[in-house]
Amino acid sequence: SLELLNTAVPGGELQVAWTGPDNQSDYITIVEAGAPEGSYTSYVRTRQGSPLTLDAPEGQGDYEVRYVINQSGRTLASLPIALQAAAASVTAPERVAANGTLEVSWSGPANWEDFIEIVPAGASAEAEPLRETRTSQGSPLQIFAPSQPGQYEVRYRMRDTGEVIASQPLTVE
Repeated sequence: SLELLNTAVPGGELQVAWTGPDNQSDYITIVEAGAPEGSYTSYVRTRQGSPLTLDAPEGQGDYEVRYVINQSGRTLASLPIALQAAAASVTAPERVAANGTLEVSWSGPANWEDFIEIVPAGASAEAEPLRETRTSQGSPLQIFAPSQPGQYEVRYRMRDTGEVIASQPLTVE
């Protein structure tokens, strides 16, 4: 059997729990929905344990996670999944005092080590955050404002893809 333990997004990581015979060289793969028996793309050998981490394809669409018996190429179990761009939001006060505490409510995939962060306004997705906290802290969460007055962004950044999926302007006074 197969179970997806996180929200699947294109180019992200899938956490897959599985049960099966764990024969020598059996593997878990993700393929386009309806792909012929024996097809595979990204895969991880079952000997890596359960759960395991599998790289998701870059494209949106319908896929299947499959447990494949290596010796025969036969699919023992499959799980349909849809890869879609992640939906998220961040909500915080528009203004905060320098070094003040900001309460941020958020929604999103909440994958392990996703972040709520504060960066200068207009910063690239790769910019080092001035302040950050993990979404595992729950919603709402608290984060300290930068020490310098100015224009900033509060944003939700996915750890596995680095993609910023929600942001809100913030003025530090």
